[in-house]
Amino acid sequence: MKTSPRWRSALAPTAIAVALAAAPLATGGMAYAQDRTPPHPPYPGMPAYPPHPSKPEHPQKASYPEKPAFPAKPEHPVKPMYPVKPEHPVKPVYPMKPEHPVKPVYPERPVYPAKPERPVKPMYPVKPEHPVKPMYPEKPAYPAKPVKPMLPEKPAYPAKPVKPMLPEKPAYPAKPVKPMLPEKPAYPAKPMKPMLPEKPAYPAKPVKPMLPEKPAYPAKPVKPMLPEKPAYPAKPEKPMLPEKPAYPAKPVKPMLPEKPAYPAKPEKPMLPEKPAYPVKPMLPEKPAYPAKPMKPMLPERPAYPAKPVMPVKPMMPEKPAYPVKPMMPEKPAYPVKPMMPEKPAYPVKPMMP
Repeated sequence: MKTSPRWRSALAPTAIAVALAAAPLATGGMAYAQDRTPPHPPYPGMPAYPPHPSKPEHPQKASYPEKPAFPAKPEHPVKPMYPVKPEHPVKPVYPMKPEHPVKPVYPERPVYPAKPERPVKPMYPVKPEHPVKPMYPEKPAYPAKPVKPMLPEKPAYPAKPVKPMLPEKPAYPAKPVKPMLPEKPAYPAKPMKPMLPEKPAYPAKPVKPMLPEKPAYPAKPVKPMLPEKPAYPAKPEKPMLPEKPAYPAKPVKPMLPEKPAYPAKPEKPMLPEKPAYPVKPMLPEKPAYPAKPMKPMLPERPAYPAKPVMPVKPMMPEKPAYPVKPMMPEKPAYPVKPMMPEKPAYPVKPMMP
């Protein structure tokens, strides 16, 4: 429900009229409650600062002389008339083209008998699984490649010709001096703002306690030295390959004589009509395929030699135990907040008639 002063001022005469009409029926407590209505709030007054003063008029600009009128443009001469295009000659009437020859009717094709069904393909025996292929031994390392010879130094390039100097550009004409703008009028002084009250000082913060010193870490154990690996034997040097002989020059291919012109082909005579095909006899059924002999079993492969026993890997030293982390100090208790005063009870709103 609205509680603004404007709504209250509009509702007050209506409430008083209804209260006077129902005065004989109302009780004493109701009349006492309507007499104790809260007063209207005061209306806002004038602002504390004076209004803005009127601004001074801006000085008028000086009148400039009128620009001279542009000279009248000369009239363009009248263009001559274009010559009339000559008429195109009438196209001649071409004779009618002859009609295409009619396609001859081919004889009907004979009906072929249905082909017999093919025999079922026999099933092949299952192949035995191949044994696992052994691993190849590791390849030896390649020998060192020969050193590439140094390339000869490139010859020095000739010096480039000197570019001629360009002539100096003429100086630009001096620009006219820009006139000075008139001085702006002084703005009125702004009133001083009121001084803000001083803020109360914050309470002193509690002193943070000092943390205990950390204990020293234990010394790390010394790792054992690994044995040195034996040096690889020196590999023999690769001999140089002999130089290849030069290839002989290829013989020159002789020029072929020109081919004679082919004689004109004779015209192909028309083929006679094909006679009707005789009926094809039925083919006899094919005999069943004989059974294939069984493939003999492969002999067993000899057992591979046993792998060499790998040396036992030394155990790593145990890691040292980490130091115990100290406990953090307890947080200090926060200060007690002051109690806020209780709000006053608002008067009871009168009932609507």
